Amino acid sequence: MRSTFNVLFYIKRNEPKKDGRVVIMVRITINGVRSQFSSKLLVNPDQWDSKKEQVKGQLADARNLNRLLESIRSTLNVNYNKQIAVEGHVTPERLRNIFLGQEEPEHTIISFFDKYNDQYKLKVGTTSSHKTYTCYLLTRERLVEFMKQRYNLSDMPVKEITISFIDEFYLFIRNNTECNHNSTLKFLQRFRTILYFIKGLGINFADPFCNFRFRYDKVDRGYLDQDELDLLYTKKLPSARLSQVRDVFVFSCYTGLAYIDIFELTEDKIRKAFDGHLWVMTKRQKTDVNTNVRLLDIPLEILEKYKGKQKNGKVLPVISNQKINDYLEEIGDICGIEKKFTFHLARHTFATTVALGNDVPMESVQSMLGHADIKTTQIYAKVIDRKLSRDMDKMAKVVNNRNPNENAAAVKARMIECMDNESNSTLSEADDNSKIKYLITDETFLFSKKGRLKEIQERDFFISVVEQGYKMLYMSPNIKLATNGTEIIIGSKFFGEIMGGYYSLNNQVGVFEDFRYGIIQINELKPMKPQTQIFRKAVSE
Repeated sequence: MRSTFNVLFYIKRNEPKKDGRVVIMVRITINGVRSQFSSKLLVNPDQWDSKKEQVKGQLADARNLNRLLESIRSTLNVNYNKQIAVEGHVTPERLRNIFLGQEEPEHTIISFFDKYNDQYKLKVGTTSSHKTYTCYLLTRERLVEFMKQRYNLSDMPVKEITISFIDEFYLFIRNNTECNHNSTLKFLQRFRTILYFIKGLGINFADPFCNFRFRYDKVDRGYLDQDELDLLYTKKLPSARLSQVRDVFVFSCYTGLAYIDIFELTEDKIRKAFDGHLWVMTKRQKTDVNTNVRLLDIPLEILEKYKGKQKNGKVLPVISNQKINDYLEEIGDICGIEKKFTFHLARHTFATTVALGNDVPMESVQSMLGHADIKTTQIYAKVIDRKLSRDMDKMAKVVNNRNPNENAAAVKARMIECMDNESNSTLSEADDNSKIKYLITDETFLFSKKGRLKEIQERDFFISVVEQGYKMLYMSPNIKLATNGTEIIIGSKFFGEIMGGYYSLNNQVGVFEDFRYGIIQINELKPMKPQTQIFRKAVSE
């Protein structure tokens, strides 16, 4: 059925100019839907014929205005017929924008958004998840809502998207939804993806995000401590549905698996490994990274409880994520645990309480969580009070029993030995393991590098000294150094610079308030002599 299309001219009598003339308006109506705009043409109200929709008289000015109006009507008719022929439909709003030169018909943001979503939908279940697809659908919905409220439009040309548009879109989401700062930035991030998609199609426009910075707030990720986790697991709940949700949640607490990975967990993904224990061996849906987690006693008990009771080879009774989160809030209230319960809390609990709280190395936690980048894992690296106390007790036993005077004397003795025999390499290893192996002072610290110095956290330095058998070689207000015979860990207040094949703390580039720690393999070092002047100064003190 063909659309009903009409163009009407009328004057805006209530807003006359200083000379008394008024603007001639253009109204487009398609299937009862209207859109109007100013023709930019002015006329004396007394000269306007509202029935004929033209200027009265045969004077030159009147004839000229009527020709311009007829040209507008003709152009709108041409554009209307073109859109009907190409797309089968057109809105009055879009026809107005085409006439005003505000868009090329195929270059509007929502039309491209729809193309992107249509392509993304085809990838769901293979390289993309349905949840992410729904996030893009929601972003499109929010974008249309924003344009209607701010510009009275449901679509806009891509070239009109500016940094101001981005800022206003951000504020619209914050003020009209329950999204916090980080969640709002996720909407903008997906919107930016659409613009990159458009650029990839060869459409040129100024990037509105070029000066926009995504600065996410640091989030204090909650977790359950061991007492709360034990209480949750042993609490008798009033209904079977709550018990099932609790069991699935606790299973995640002891495996670190995300909701979607537990939802997709089947019997074939639980296998006996070389060590004789059962492991979950799967790939994360989100990152497509392998994740292998050994099943401890509690998750094994939960699996046994539901064994053979699920369909399609699934191992646990997992309901929708939204329902689980609703029930978890109820379970938290019953247990008297005053924390915000969501299913993702279980993953935080595994990383913090179950793994890192029991001294599992960060690299192992990264593997179990299926993180592609260890920086993602470090988000969970909270220092739990009980563990901190244990670590400090161990460190105190080592540090408090150390004699700084004896260590300093050993350093000077080693330096003098090197001065007496300059052919002896300063950095060569001593035969007697009780001696200082390398030259380290606050004045000079040089060694050749074949490898790359890897930065580590201060916490890992002390854990190495306290728990992993590293020997503290030197410690001063400016330098700390320890070794286990295979690698050395350096801590320094100096930035350090790679120069001429060696690492030099003499050539200071800058000073940090805190120590910077790095680790390097001993086999990546080769002997070299110190700078004589600084070396002799250190010995003479």
